[in-house]
Amino acid sequence: MPLRPDPLPQDAAQLSRIILSLDAENADLKARVAFLEQQLFGPKSEKMTTLDPAQVTLDLGDLSEGSRIPSSGPFCAPDTCPSRPSLQ
Repeated sequence: MPLRPDPLPQDAAQLSRIILSLDAENADLKARVAFLEQQLFGPKSEKMTTLDPAQVTLDLGDLSEGSRIPSSGPFCAPDTCPSRPSLQ
């Protein structure tokens, strides 16, 4: 389905007016889409100018000081795991 069923005029002035009106309509539609996207999705996180100090810092506790992870946990090496009863 063509956007414009009428044949285009051959006059350059009329073609310029059509182009300018379509540019204005395009700018209006882009502004509407931007507004609706902002309403639907909210502000872009990349454009945040202030950061919440509670979210910026990550407290690792003892791990940040280079402490060892206990070897008796569920993910220990085979030679350091405590013995388990047989499944048979």
